[in-house]
Amino acid sequence: MEINASKEGYFKAPYRWLLLNYEEDPAALDDVDILVDSDMVVVKKIFNNEYLFMEAYKISENSEVIYTKRLTWKRNKPQQNFSTENTSLSNENRVPNTQNTSTNADLLLSAENTSVTVLDGKKTVRKITVTKYGWMEDYRSSNVLSSRRYDLRGHVLTMTNVITDSNETRQHMNDRLKLHQDSITKMSYAVVSICFRMLNATEQLLFTHTWGYKDKHGQWQGIVDQLLKKEADLGTLTIFTQERMMVVDYIAMIGSTAVRFVFREPPLSYISNIFTLPFSGAVWLAIFICVLGCSIFLYIASKWEATMGMHPLQLDGSWADVLILIIGAVLQQGCTLEPRYGAGRCVTLILFVALTILYAAYSANIVVLLRAPSSSVRTLPDLLNSPLKLGASDFEYNRYFFKFTCCHILILFVALTILYAAYSANIVVLLRAPSSSVRTLPDLLNSPLKLGASDFEYNRYFFKFTCCHVLVLFVALTILYAAYSANIVVLLRAPSSSVRTLPYLLNSPLKLGASDFEYNRYFFKKLNDPIRKSIYEKKIAPKGKKPNYYSMKDGVERIRKGLFAFHMELNPGYRLIQETYQEDEKCDLVEIDYINEIDPWVPGQKRSPFKDLFKINFLKIRESGVQANVHQRLTVPRPRCSGHVSTFSSVGITDMYPAMLMTLYGMLLAPAVLLMEILYKRLMTIRQQKRGLIYAVDDHIPFRH
Repeated sequence: MEINASKEGYFKAPYRWLLLNYEEDPAALDDVDILVDSDMVVVKKIFNNEYLFMEAYKISENSEVIYTKRLTWKRNKPQQNFSTENTSLSNENRVPNTQNTSTNADLLLSAENTSVTVLDGKKTVRKITVTKYGWMEDYRSSNVLSSRRYDLRGHVLTMTNVITDSNETRQHMNDRLKLHQDSITKMSYAVVSICFRMLNATEQLLFTHTWGYKDKHGQWQGIVDQLLKKEADLGTLTIFTQERMMVVDYIAMIGSTAVRFVFREPPLSYISNIFTLPFSGAVWLAIFICVLGCSIFLYIASKWEATMGMHPLQLDGSWADVLILIIGAVLQQGCTLEPRYGAGRCVTLILFVALTILYAAYSANIVVLLRAPSSSVRTLPDLLNSPLKLGASDFEYNRYFFKFTCCHILILFVALTILYAAYSANIVVLLRAPSSSVRTLPDLLNSPLKLGASDFEYNRYFFKFTCCHVLVLFVALTILYAAYSANIVVLLRAPSSSVRTLPYLLNSPLKLGASDFEYNRYFFKKLNDPIRKSIYEKKIAPKGKKPNYYSMKDGVERIRKGLFAFHMELNPGYRLIQETYQEDEKCDLVEIDYINEIDPWVPGQKRSPFKDLFKINFLKIRESGVQANVHQRLTVPRPRCSGHVSTFSSVGITDMYPAMLMTLYGMLLAPAVLLMEILYKRLMTIRQQKRGLIYAVDDHIPFRH
């Protein structure tokens, strides 16, 4: 009967047994699986009215039975047959304190339903409980069963370890060498080894290449397979899955790691059009209103001046001339036509000064934005839509998870002006700085520079009568140009901070990849929400192309080159980054979580007899700070740059793409606009010729009375 109950698992927790006829067959327990989690109590009669209760258990199925005293029970009340010298007595209903301890014991034990704890200093010796049926003496040091069986007497406990990087891990499990290889395995072993020593057990190690996934035949592999076959007691830290929870028990969280997309913030010019970013929408609106107001005032002034008299270099009072002047001012190009009187000149001066200041601010911002990082890639949708290339470390978990987630002249001038500003800014950075000694008119007068002016009437007029006006204009333009150029340089190198979520990552220009591990392949296939599925199908494993799974070394190198997001385990990846990256390359690293799982736990056998022992000791290791110390010794935090280091960086075609595109559009539109102007001119000529012919005919027709 006992053997059948043992096969059915009835001697395991949470069942409790009280064996009364133990003396009839003392060897009956030798063939029964009463392991360390079994609550088996056998009763042995000592005298007629006295019985001994003993706990019986085995450390393993083939080990001998271990008996420990639990309590004795006597039918009659105690007759002061225990020594109370150098002891203290306590119970819930205390009696008044007296000098005679034995008298206290007599008083306490004379009452029914009374418990007395006999103490020897601070150590509990035994607990005596009196009832109307008799009294019992309890020898248990703790009411928790597992805490009384922490000595496994050298029993062999086996841990299975995952090796995915190199077989050299077998020789470096505990010496802190080559920590970037199988770091999670070494962290798990360090804590489990301490637990084995606390249990006075002998450790044995097994090694496998995978955490545990079902093959095409539905059979488990790796750690899970060894735990199911009871070849191992514990395994390396493992991520939770519903399938695994059905066949193994997760014991404790003895370490932490993470598997995430890591990439360098892409340049802002790859994410946004930097030529629209220097000013906010409100500033652009204010600029438009300012230019529109100046245009209206110039039109009114030019109309009035046209009534006073005309000059070849004077505005004729049409909107076309005003538009040419305004666009010339905006693009810092000037115009041959200008107002002649004070009202128009004041409006022109205000327009040029305002646009010069705006141009300076715009240039300064462009310099910053050209090199500013983009912060737009922060989530999985960001990553999906980004230009980043993606990859993953070549591990089984990666494969698993990923499978389950004048018009023509004006247009030309606009494009060339923006392009020229960016180009000039780079020239300023790359070439030697020019001399700064000529900054005022006295400096210009005493400099070796030869001075001249274009042979136009407005130059002769201004040099004679409006030198102050020209001086203010040139100073403002110089300041504006310097500021604009500086901003362009900074913006060309500024990273973008827009990629912070998965949707932004999906839509970013980043390429994606993953470390070539089994868990990556598993989870990428398993996660089926729209964003994660799109990331896997569009950027990790696009149809008709080889999936982007890379080794850790190749993936980290692709991150360094930029525009690439790599799905990897952070600890070994960051250790490799710390060893191979320059300081300035560590400053713009970004993480985005893809799997979104809780920290991994140590797996164990389903309903293992050592489960409670492991839990208690792992909790002690965690609470004492030993686990935190192990984690700190074996893990590498996110690399932090020691400071922003100035390094050379070139500006590519991508940075200047909007300006180049506008230039191309201008070049394509210019011939079309030119043909339209030629056709318009010919039509006007033909119309004038017809009118002249009509007037000539009318002149030759005789007038009849």
